[in-house]
Amino acid sequence: MNTVLKSVALAALMSISVFANSAAAQQKIGVVNFQLVFQNLPETQMIESTVQEKMKPQNDELRSLEAQMTKLGEDFQRDQATLSNREKVEIQRKMEVLEATYKIKGQAFNEDAQRYMQQERNQVLAKIAREAEVVAKAESFDVVLDATTVIYAAEAIDLSQKLIAKLKAGK
Repeated sequence: MNTVLKSVALAALMSISVFANSAAAQQKIGVVNFQLVFQNLPETQMIESTVQEKMKPQNDELRSLEAQMTKLGEDFQRDQATLSNREKVEIQRKMEVLEATYKIKGQAFNEDAQRYMQQERNQVLAKIAREAEVVAKAESFDVVLDATTVIYAAEAIDLSQKLIAKLKAGK
């Protein structure tokens, strides 16, 4: 009885694996190199200029602070011999305040620039993902994977170039 039960279980297991293998063989799998697509889009080149444009007021303020610090330092060096101790201390305090302000505003500038850059990148990546889905559906792919996580993929299933062409064409 035990042998019959084992035989039936083995037969059932083999038939399930045959059906699973045939179902998997029928799936069409594709890959997209999102990094490659991202790098080849015109929007990617525009991200940096867009961020610079948004950050221009803060950048101008930092340049103004730099100019003030430079002028105050030059004036201090030039007039140091004729300044009283009290005047020297006042100028040094002004320089310290300007440097601290510059440091704080510079850090805020860098954080804001990174945040804007990430927002712009996320918008482009979302657009790429939407278009990848459209291309995959149009070509009847069941699954599309990120090519950077795949060890090997035949060129026939790589949708990256088709996606780049479609996004550049604006269709």
